[in-house]
Amino acid sequence: MTVQPEREVVRVTGRLTEANFRRRTAEIWDDSDRKTAVVFPESLASEVADCLRARVMAVGELGRSPRSRSSVLHLDQLLLLDPERSWAEFRRHQSTEELVRRQGVRRIASVREMTFSDPDPDEAEAAVEEMRRIRRGN
Repeated sequence: MTVQPEREVVRVTGRLTEANFRRRTAEIWDDSDRKTAVVFPESLASEVADCLRARVMAVGELGRSPRSRSSVLHLDQLLLLDPERSWAEFRRHQSTEELVRRQGVRRIASVREMTFSDPDPDEAEAAVEEMRRIRRGN
C-alpha cells in the first residue's frame, strides 16, 4: 500500500522562470527568493510562454511528499501581474538597438575609456609591471 502525498490548493506570486516545455515544468521565484517548482498541463503551455520572466500569480495544488519534503505546484491557473511592466513584453517588443540605448551600453572607442578614474596606486603599478612582463615574453 502506497501513501499518496498530501495536497492543498495554494496561490503563489512571483517571477516565472526556467520553463521546460518538453517536461512541462517551470519555477516561480517569490520576493523572498524562494523557489517553487511548477508542473503545468499542455493546455497552459501558451500562457506559460507568454508569462515567462514576468510577475505572475499561480493557483494550483501544492503536493508535498512526506519522504522527500519537496513540493511541486500543479498549475491550474496563471495570471499575469502588472502586464505593462512585464519583462516578457519588454523583451519581446524592443529592438537590440533600443535595449542597448536603454542600458547605456556603447562601443569602447579607446583603451583609455576602460581605465578606472581612481585606481589604487599599488594595483596600477602591478598592472603596468604585468603588462611589461607579458611584452617581454617572460
